[in-house]
Amino acid sequence: MKKFLFIAAAALAMVSCSKDSEVIPSVENGKQNAIGFQVTKQNMGRAANDMQNTHYNFGVFAHKNTTGETKVMENYLVGYMGTNVGYKMDVNDQTTLGTSKWSYEKLGNTEYQYDGSEGYYKKDQTFFMSNWDVQFLRYWDHTSSWTNFYAYAPYINGTSTVTFDNPTHTMTFADGTIKDGYDDTFMYEYLYATKNVPEGVYNQVVNMTFKHLNSKIRLTFWEDIAGYSVEMKDLVSGSNVGISAAPAKADTPDYKYGNLAKKAGAKITFTDNTTSGVYVDSPELSSSNFLNPTYYTGVKKDEPNFNDNEYLNFKIPTAAALATSKLEATNKTTGIENFSPTVYFGIPKDDNCGLTFHVSFELTAEQTGEKILVQDARVYVPGTQCAWQAGKEYTYVFKITKNTTGTTGNPGHIVPGDPNPGTQALYPIIFDGLTIEDWGTAVETEHPIN
Repeated sequence: MKKFLFIAAAALAMVSCSKDSEVIPSVENGKQNAIGFQVTKQNMGRAANDMQNTHYNFGVFAHKNTTGETKVMENYLVGYMGTNVGYKMDVNDQTTLGTSKWSYEKLGNTEYQYDGSEGYYKKDQTFFMSNWDVQFLRYWDHTSSWTNFYAYAPYINGTSTVTFDNPTHTMTFADGTIKDGYDDTFMYEYLYATKNVPEGVYNQVVNMTFKHLNSKIRLTFWEDIAGYSVEMKDLVSGSNVGISAAPAKADTPDYKYGNLAKKAGAKITFTDNTTSGVYVDSPELSSSNFLNPTYYTGVKKDEPNFNDNEYLNFKIPTAAALATSKLEATNKTTGIENFSPTVYFGIPKDDNCGLTFHVSFELTAEQTGEKILVQDARVYVPGTQCAWQAGKEYTYVFKITKNTTGTTGNPGHIVPGDPNPGTQALYPIIFDGLTIEDWGTAVETEHPIN
């Protein structure tokens, strides 16, 4: 279902589709029994794609069913070894199986020593390092009828990280470890996955498809003002504020600042057929076996939610003239210049908080070239259209019309975090009340005709 607002805003939810995972034979000599990985990422609204396009690491927990459930891996860092990207490993240290470039052996924080000038992660980049001092190659145990894998990305380094409770099969992201952010998928796009591997297909790489844990927010614009073209401008000229979005709640007479989370924790429970709390042989855990992630946003005092007058900040679209139809504005191929280049990864939320967007733009008359700058135009998007769910992408489509808010005069001090919608900005030149002055009486003169 699609809903639209004017200046105008529309929240379009794109639901992820699912795709079965595969297993890929392992052929590397001497390591046929080692556990290796091959991974993909479930795109929001699209089919799965290679995970190394957006992530170079993930964390993994593994359990087998020998006596009860025995740990095989405990929050191991698995890293991607690409060309000048990811982790730099000597050929003799690589543990890739077959064509996979995902490795975990010798990626402990005391083992990984790369400090060169190429594009690989360096040893002092703590964010990308393992919590373990050393990491060892793990092997398939054919006395176990299955091995289960539980993974997440990006890998979280530090004492506050991700844990896995075996009896309840619950993965917990510690409070504050899920963080909002812009653009950088390697740091702010959070994922999770699971895989059940029966003994009959051991000795092959573990193929997993990751699902999204947070929400993705994008903006795009088009205009419908006859006789004018429209170009977006920074909200505050000469600053780094392009388009702001202030957390807001509708109130009378003014709007109140809303509550938007910067950080959160989460719990994910994986379910399947069990016998006395122990997994039995079963097919791969399907998407229907994922319970919805439960978020909790209680944060520490030094990790606050958005404070009053804080706001989201998006770059303006690069189009010299905005599209004149919604169809073009929402086309990510031919109309991409109408999109803000900024992608925001947000914490999933309920509908208690909306957003007040602030924009500035310039009108150019097509016939005369006259320019009119409209500053601090605003629109309030209600909380019902800001109820972000995990794994979904939301595109807010803004239509600029002659009824826009803002001002064409001096706006004074612009407050990007003001939650209040503005008042009308464009007042058309209208001719009315036209009168004709009375005829005046001239001096009468007489001119006889003789």
